[in-house]
Amino acid sequence: MARRPARPPKQPLRHAVAARMTADRCPSPPHRAHAQEHPRHRRSAGAGAGTGLGRAVRWVKAKPAERVPLPIGVGLYGAGGLAHLAELPALGIIPVTLGTALATYAVTVRRDETRATKAAAAIGAAGTWLAVSAELGPAFGPHAALTWAYCTLYATAYGIYRLDHGTRKAISWRRQKSEWHRLAARLGLGGSHLLSNEPTRLGERLLVDVTGTGRRASSIASSDLAERMAEHYGIPATRVKVSADKIAGRVRISVRHRDPWADPTPHPMLDADSEIVLPEVADAREPLIIGIDPETGRPLEIVVWDEDGAKHTLIVAVTGGGKSVLLNNKLERLTAADNVAVWGIDVSKAKEMRRWRKAFDLAACGPGDRVKALRMLEQACKAIDFRAANAGDEATFIPRPGHPLIEIVVDEMSALLGPNDNIGLATRQALAYITSKGRSEGVGVTLVGQRGTISQIGDTDIRTQINNIVLLKINRRTEMAHAAGDLGLELPDMTRYGEGHPGVALIATLDGTHSVGRTFFLKHLPDLDKLAADRRPSPLEPSLVAHLGEAYQRLKADTPAEGRNAQTRSAPSSLYQPEADAVPNTADPIATRMHAAAASREQTRRYLEALPDLPQPDAETAARLAEAAEIRRAQAAEQTEIPDDVRDRLLQLLAGDGTTVRQVETALEEMGVSRMGAWRFLDRLRLEGVAVLRGRGRGSRWHLTPEPTDQPDEREGNAA
Repeated sequence: MARRPARPPKQPLRHAVAARMTADRCPSPPHRAHAQEHPRHRRSAGAGAGTGLGRAVRWVKAKPAERVPLPIGVGLYGAGGLAHLAELPALGIIPVTLGTALATYAVTVRRDETRATKAAAAIGAAGTWLAVSAELGPAFGPHAALTWAYCTLYATAYGIYRLDHGTRKAISWRRQKSEWHRLAARLGLGGSHLLSNEPTRLGERLLVDVTGTGRRASSIASSDLAERMAEHYGIPATRVKVSADKIAGRVRISVRHRDPWADPTPHPMLDADSEIVLPEVADAREPLIIGIDPETGRPLEIVVWDEDGAKHTLIVAVTGGGKSVLLNNKLERLTAADNVAVWGIDVSKAKEMRRWRKAFDLAACGPGDRVKALRMLEQACKAIDFRAANAGDEATFIPRPGHPLIEIVVDEMSALLGPNDNIGLATRQALAYITSKGRSEGVGVTLVGQRGTISQIGDTDIRTQINNIVLLKINRRTEMAHAAGDLGLELPDMTRYGEGHPGVALIATLDGTHSVGRTFFLKHLPDLDKLAADRRPSPLEPSLVAHLGEAYQRLKADTPAEGRNAQTRSAPSSLYQPEADAVPNTADPIATRMHAAAASREQTRRYLEALPDLPQPDAETAARLAEAAEIRRAQAAEQTEIPDDVRDRLLQLLAGDGTTVRQVETALEEMGVSRMGAWRFLDRLRLEGVAVLRGRGRGSRWHLTPEPTDQPDEREGNAA
């Protein structure tokens, strides 16, 4: 009869308990959880038995947030017994306790008032117990009633401690780090450590230290880690994003457990309960909000102007990808601004563009308006040359009411820039000049199309001047490279990122930064009519209008201008006819030119006299616009923080006879502050009541707010 194989010896009970406890204990390696995987750690694991005191210390260190108060409670009870045996006076313990509690509160109150109060209360309770036990003894009363009272009070205090938010947060953080160590082993990141875990609206964002893995953070970010984590959570791979952190040796992992694109977000102007509130009057100098990041709740923004000048934007998406909805959101903000004049061009169907043309300064809509679109671009070139010759002291044009940013929006750009006839060639040449020279003169361009190729854009001279690249749903990864060049290889893959949903947009800039979100749902034509009905563009500066002359007025007369109480009246057709007086037949070229110039001046004078007056907004509308602009300015000032050195410099400039904006800009530029930052710092000082602006126009100066003087009451003087 065959003998049974000998059973393996049973593991000692203390080793079995210790092995089970390692699931909740995972500090930096080496530790017990690694003993079975790494033989060189077995000796340190076996040594874990040690003495009783050593095991107690390790038991407390395994879960410090839960277990540290337990030995403190036992030690406090023992200290009370020792105080009674030593016959310490109770009246001597109470002052020491009170002083310690007050000192603790004073030291910690600046960092956390709630924690300081709890610490002072705990010290007071401990000192009270020591005083009572020193006087009466811990076993005082029948059946050691004082001991039972201590146990009851301590159990109550411990329960309150476990329910405290800080305690629960510490316990949760320990468990998260322990869970990450177990997960990292399956992901091939053994030796990494979790540094932070921030909850988001859709999941969580992790910061992991990977220096212990022996691999670079860049190689981990470009590996299959995102797909492995998606397999672990059972979600699509596009919902996990892995990127290298700014600090070397760290990676950031964003996990979205819920579908971020499931429901579209209504436009804030059409939804009273919107999470984001848009100002009634927008400002082109601030980023325009066109959507929301569903993961963080932050606004999705696009920049049309900054301190370097106007920005040129390219929007690319396949049919049905959401580019028209994104363009509607951008047009809504542009037409809401009081320092923007929009020139809209769409020589295709122009279904949405026709709805917005009421709020445009100039518009060319439909296949028959290709020549008009060319004339608009030629006028933009003339505007650039005029502003460059009359810029004064401004190196970069600053948009403001009455001197607006000219934003040229070209939808379906292939229909305008693609043809190879004479009109198409002239259009591409004019647009190339605008994108090359318009940045510093306040003329920006927005191009919208299905692809970012040269056949769609028309010319490499146009594509190389693009500042913002906006990508929505596309069908191939190579389309990103067509639109963004080499930068497209580093951006998230938009062929899969939105999981097939339209309106998911990636906005990238040339410095490599990008933001992703979903545009507000602004698709229905009645909604466009509702938003555009009450808007009109900011008028161009009168000197520029006079320079553009009759050609600009012809283009403007062909553009409907209803809205915001505008009353249009067509100019007499006879004004567009050539002069009836013929140029005299003379061989003197100077006399011929003088006659032509006089005839041109007379024609322009008669035309300007026949133009209708600009419509003036009613008092209520003007007050509402002024109030909205002031609120917007106050909000920007509240969010501005002035560094101490900059504040000192500003106070020096404001002292005495005050200062001008130009002097402040020059002084702060030496400290690395932009002009926009100088304006905001001045607004912040005005909001604080430190500075005040006196005068108007070029004669305005900033001064320190005078201190109030005590004046005697007139009634008291009369009584005297």
